[in-house]
Amino acid sequence: MIHVGIVEPYEILRKGLSSLIKECGGMRIVAEAGNVADMAAQLEGARIDVLVLEPLAAWGLNLEAVRVIQSKMDNFRILVFSESTAEDKVQAALRAGIVGFVSKRARLSELIQGIQNLARGEPFLCAEVTAKLTNCIINTFSKHPHELLSNRELEILLLLVNGKSIADAAHELNLSVKTVSTHKMRLMQKMELESFSKLVQYATAHGLISNSAKDSN
Repeated sequence: MIHVGIVEPYEILRKGLSSLIKECGGMRIVAEAGNVADMAAQLEGARIDVLVLEPLAAWGLNLEAVRVIQSKMDNFRILVFSESTAEDKVQAALRAGIVGFVSKRARLSELIQGIQNLARGEPFLCAEVTAKLTNCIINTFSKHPHELLSNRELEILLLLVNGKSIADAAHELNLSVKTVSTHKMRLMQKMELESFSKLVQYATAHGLISNSAKDSN
């Protein structure tokens, strides 16, 4: 028997979800709550294998919310059940140590499979989330290295390869020389370039150097 807890802020959805899970057999709902604080209070001395959690009830799914629950119980896993499957939301969940994520648009069978997987200690991502993460990975690897830089890093790269010194770039961007130097080091690490000459070669090959900078050279 899998012992399940549900944290869902909307009562109608919470009760409906509870009924659907009960009907599947092999599962028992041991606690229901509209927010993390109420759930944490119910978990004292209770056994739970999987907690189905709506991120809205966990203050944006931050680490503090997860730790509040985990401090009450050992050996249970959290399955995020969310309307939003945006990449940043999924990544936030994964960074928090959560290995189960199901969209509210998923089939009931996916939710049940997710609960069963987590109860066995296995991760589970529904088809919608898996597809989004796959596309994210593909897009990341298909981009040119400079397209993965932050806006500030790209700004500094363009200034440096177009003839500005670190001091000039610092003055133009109203930053310290040390900050610009740090950004330069990080952007070269991200792009896996070991020297500034390699960076200039890359910039030339990808059309990042202006005509005026070319003429001055």
